[in-house]
Amino acid sequence: MEINFGRFSDAFQSIAKKEMWVECEKLFDEKDFNGAYRIFFNCLKDHKSENVLWGEDKGKINFLIKQGSKEVRGFIFENKISASANIAEFEKLPVAIMRKLLEMNYNLDYCRFAVDNNKVVIKFDTFAEACPPARLYYALRELAIRADKQDDILINEFNALKPYDYHRIELPQEIKETKYKYLMKWINEVLAKVESVNMDKYSGGLTYILLGVNYRIDYLINPQGELINKLEKIHWNYFMNDSKSIYEKIESIKDEFKEILSKSKESILNEFFDVTSTFGITRPASFSTIQEVFKNNMSNVQHYLDNRMEDVALSIFEYTAGNCLFVYGVAESTKLLFHLIYQVLNGDYFRELGINEVLYDLKEKKFNEELIKEKIELIIENDKDEFPLLKFNTSNLKFDTLISFLKSYYFEMNNLNYNPD
Repeated sequence: MEINFGRFSDAFQSIAKKEMWVECEKLFDEKDFNGAYRIFFNCLKDHKSENVLWGEDKGKINFLIKQGSKEVRGFIFENKISASANIAEFEKLPVAIMRKLLEMNYNLDYCRFAVDNNKVVIKFDTFAEACPPARLYYALRELAIRADKQDDILINEFNALKPYDYHRIELPQEIKETKYKYLMKWINEVLAKVESVNMDKYSGGLTYILLGVNYRIDYLINPQGELINKLEKIHWNYFMNDSKSIYEKIESIKDEFKEILSKSKESILNEFFDVTSTFGITRPASFSTIQEVFKNNMSNVQHYLDNRMEDVALSIFEYTAGNCLFVYGVAESTKLLFHLIYQVLNGDYFRELGINEVLYDLKEKKFNEELIKEKIELIIENDKDEFPLLKFNTSNLKFDTLISFLKSYYFEMNNLNYNPD
């Protein structure tokens, strides 16, 4: 089966999709609302999955949008638009939950949390004439993402709430076992590494190591449920502008990792599954933003090499790829070029997943130069329709050591031209 890595992103659309969107807005301006919305739902469709289903009968459009473990269901009829998603169910609703829902409503722009019989739901209602395509997109995005996120958070916070209307794609048991093995391995290794490094002298290096593993877990293991919320908590707590020192933040990351280790194997395996999504949670970023991340981090590599801390230098390369994929929505070629870095650095994990392309033999310290160049050239070629000036000069790559390869690789990535013409 195909194994999915990283977070879903809808940040960059094809030229055909962009042209469809222009037609969608044109029909809306002409008051052909159903005509506009027909195109709208086709724009939302992802070519890789059945993420959006819709049909029309006697002027009524019914639609279903998949987002993670949740489904948004709605209709458009007689100038009305209505959509909702189930969050959780209950037998008796405590006042504390009602208060929580009211508080969360203040942070919503388009939707509202509500109670429908014995279910907590999130809803959006409006009139078609007041909902141009862009507004409908952001309203459905808010509804879908909040539904997918809040079910796990609310259920973990309130025992009175139980899972309801939960959708998941089960993974083979051997895949789940491999993910569990490496989750435990990577966390135990990084905690041991942190204990061996002088925190006062190399707090910056420890940050790269810890967050690098956090992003590696997020991208390669790609968990769902409570575990993905914890990875996000580690990231946002570290970068939060508060009064905590870097030492306190490092200790906080360690505590979060230890908490993952303390969870039962059964509960962790239960969070390894695939989902279908329509809306990406990462914000789109121009390549100049990615280049700024390169600039802010690549300059630190030499410092750690000079201090004979090659492991930290390697962590910077992996951290940089992971940070970009965690925070930003990037073009498909950018994502795949970062993926190649992960595959070079974590070949054992890929092999145990059944992906037998050996890009770098860690024991022999030898690269498969031909295969790496072939993969890069294919990645670039497949994105040429959208970015015709895209070029990666593989002849400039150095394959004598892992460090020199990664240096030359990032140098060439930094020179990519994503201008339209």
